[in-house]
Amino acid sequence: MMLEQINAAGGVNGHPLEVIIYDDETSVEKCVTLTNRLIEQDNVLAIIGPTTSGNSLGIIETVTAAEIPLISCAASTLIVEPVEERYWVFKTPQTDKEAVTEIYIYMQEQGFTKVALITDTSGFGAAGRDILVADAGDYGITIVDDQTFASGDTSMQSQLTHIGGTDAEAVICWATDKESATVATDMQTLQMDIPLFCSHGIANMAFITNAGDAANGVIFPAGKLLILDDIPTDDPQYDVLTQYTADYEAYTGETVSTFGGHAYDALSMVVIALEQLDEGLDVAEARAAIRDAIEQITGFAGTGGVFNMSPTNHLGMVPGSLAMIEIVDGEWTQIQPSGLPDLLSVVDEFESLMTAADRDAQIVAFGDLSTAIEEIGDDELNTLLRAVVTQGMVSDEASAVAMVDMAAHMLSVCAASVEAFPAEVQPMLELADEIEAVIAAEDVAAQTAAFGELSAAVSAIGNDDLSAKLQNVITGGMQSELAGNMALGGMISWILMQAAEAAQ
Repeated sequence: MMLEQINAAGGVNGHPLEVIIYDDETSVEKCVTLTNRLIEQDNVLAIIGPTTSGNSLGIIETVTAAEIPLISCAASTLIVEPVEERYWVFKTPQTDKEAVTEIYIYMQEQGFTKVALITDTSGFGAAGRDILVADAGDYGITIVDDQTFASGDTSMQSQLTHIGGTDAEAVICWATDKESATVATDMQTLQMDIPLFCSHGIANMAFITNAGDAANGVIFPAGKLLILDDIPTDDPQYDVLTQYTADYEAYTGETVSTFGGHAYDALSMVVIALEQLDEGLDVAEARAAIRDAIEQITGFAGTGGVFNMSPTNHLGMVPGSLAMIEIVDGEWTQIQPSGLPDLLSVVDEFESLMTAADRDAQIVAFGDLSTAIEEIGDDELNTLLRAVVTQGMVSDEASAVAMVDMAAHMLSVCAASVEAFPAEVQPMLELADEIEAVIAAEDVAAQTAAFGELSAAVSAIGNDDLSAKLQNVITGGMQSELAGNMALGGMISWILMQAAEAAQ
């Protein structure tokens, strides 16, 4: 696909691009043989691949001795580290270290403390296991069982039965799609009811196809390519993800996967280097020049992330390239990103308090909200809630002001984490400053000015429902201070509800 596009556009600097493809059949020995053929017989200028960590690690000595640049499409950190020993080697997929970190952060947030491992003994599985074992303690996680299997094994029931006899709260499988699917189906067969986490090696439809219903509920980290609909349009990867997905699915008739994306990114980097190549260089000189140019690539937005290569980093991927994904009804679904404030979980209860029709309903709503706040341990929010009660003893007007203060605080907390929210609600959350100015205005002139800025900001967003909420504030304010404050609290509560729903 990409080769045809490049050559149809005139090639690289007027020269047609040639790509030679060999299948190493996941054999290290065959991979080494084919690499030597590419170097010695085909006289290629750069090598892209292999797609497995074991094979990539297996040819590092070969490409280093031949002084030819390699851009691996496999995950292991060891492929590019230590960088002083990987002068000729680069890679495009996220590392297993980054993937492990994302899983452990999520587990820590969800309260998991005991996990069992089941990993492939291949290069990819073994490297992932080493990091899982080494890093678990940093997240308060204890590994209570550590099982392995060989690539190609067709049953993992024995290992999983052993895990079932422990107090593991979750299973982490580190392998690619085929064996991971076997683990998922065997867990279903054994009726294991603890969650299964997998590596980014399952980020394709083959896993879902092979695992069937057992794929549902599986959680794993992967690049943004799988969750394109959730990516904001101002994300630096948005354009390339959109274009690549459209081109790939039109060309192949298949659902896009991250693995093709890794090769796309690698070839894109080689083309960037080729475009800088001087004419008249011999093969050895051209290989060296391509290596140097790849190492200087910065700000390149690919399907896997944004890359800033350097002499000390031959992956160069900036943070934020991975998302946590759960398979739901056979489809990839983004899990609420980390960084979203805990108070989102109490928005429903706050809305119930705001809309309570009578004193009895208020008492019930207050109890539910109080319990919800206690569960997330937000002392400041709890203090604001107590103020609602205290001011309620003074007057309804004072209670309404306290509820507005509480709502404004919640909105400000969300606004501080605005980038963690989906793009469609970010402008509403950014109204926090304008709303705070309205609340803080000490006289009519200041209030009028602040309200004018709020009205302009709401108008710029162009949301009819939000505009109607603002009109309610205007109408309520004309009736009484109580009605105006209740309408303002209702407007803020509505924004919080939109944010909570979008973040799910």
